[in-house]
Amino acid sequence: MLNANRILVSVLVLVVCVLNLTACGQTGPLYLPAPPVGTAPK
Repeated sequence: MLNANRILVSVLVLVVCVLNLTACGQTGPLYLPAPPVGTAPK
């Protein structure tokens, strides 16, 4: 019975972590800025 409780707690912790990451306030795709276009040669 102890093993079943441990599995249930592990699954519950995993679900809470996933929900926390997905509900962190991000409303759109991640924004990666474009690299600078007009860099002068050195």
